[in-house]
Amino acid sequence: MRRISTACVAEELTHRAPSYLPLLGMNTPVTWHIRRHSHPSRWIFLPFRVPPNVFEVMIVTAQTPSVRTRLYVKIHETPSDAVREFRNLQFLWDRFASSSEFRISEPIDIVDRLNAVVTAGVGGFRISDLIRLSRILPLSEERIRELVRCVEQAGRWLRFLQSIGTRGSEFLESYEGTSVQLDDLIKEARIWGFPSDLLPRVRSRFNRIRQELRESRSVLITDFTPEHVFLDRHEVSVIDFYPLRLGSRAYDLASFLSYLDLMLMRLNVGRFSDFLRYKFTSAVIGHQDPDINDLMDGYSVMFMLKKWVEIKGRLRSEHSPNLYALLPFIAKRALKNIRQLCDSC
Repeated sequence: MRRISTACVAEELTHRAPSYLPLLGMNTPVTWHIRRHSHPSRWIFLPFRVPPNVFEVMIVTAQTPSVRTRLYVKIHETPSDAVREFRNLQFLWDRFASSSEFRISEPIDIVDRLNAVVTAGVGGFRISDLIRLSRILPLSEERIRELVRCVEQAGRWLRFLQSIGTRGSEFLESYEGTSVQLDDLIKEARIWGFPSDLLPRVRSRFNRIRQELRESRSVLITDFTPEHVFLDRHEVSVIDFYPLRLGSRAYDLASFLSYLDLMLMRLNVGRFSDFLRYKFTSAVIGHQDPDINDLMDGYSVMFMLKKWVEIKGRLRSEHSPNLYALLPFIAKRALKNIRQLCDSC
């Protein structure tokens, strides 16, 4: 993928701005302030990490004398990838328009020359930011209540997503490919020295979710994490919907909870993590369903193993001791969680 300069992005936005700035309550002339948010990956581990140079995200601040707003520009490798994401966003935007509480980032434009999708920024703060703040400041009762409220709201947002149905989603692909990826992930884990005594139990967990992968038809974000959930008063917004898929409703639950657990690792909150898991799961499915819980455990093993492999790959291929000082501890926690989940089956 060719490197796209911020000047090139600014030129394209300036050319196209008159067609969509009114949607944001803005008029020309406008000043663009652009910074790179995420860069193409410099390394790969089999199926789960995006190949090098697949996409990058630029955060754009559009400013006029009276109004300032934020846009996201995601640059894809191919035109088909950009078109697919834009259609995903349009599909969801039409269905979320009826809700006053739940929102997504609005699809604004697709820039063919850059293979880029432009979406409106969302207001509020990320759940992940609240957790990071709690690492610095004392975890007071007020902040605990706020974190519980945020996790519950994220669960209700996911419940709304799962209730919209799949009518009109004929272009969405099934996530059956994950069944093959599970085998590839185990092979990759063996390369990085994953404990051999755990591998049979990991395979057992994976076997439980294969059949359900083929039969489920819920809409999945596939990357539903605290990093992508924003809260602004009583509104919940979620960003980053590529690739949108059809699959198991337990998939997104496990994705959110797995990464939430790893983020809470440094807070030393003990059973509070289990309480948040209960509140989130109850907000999504309304009651404790043994079948869903078992599937969630299977997907959680997958996400934790994915994170473990990812960290091993980054530590081997990227040399930034200060930046990655915490990674070995996260890998250790992920391995501990895998062992606990496998022991519970």
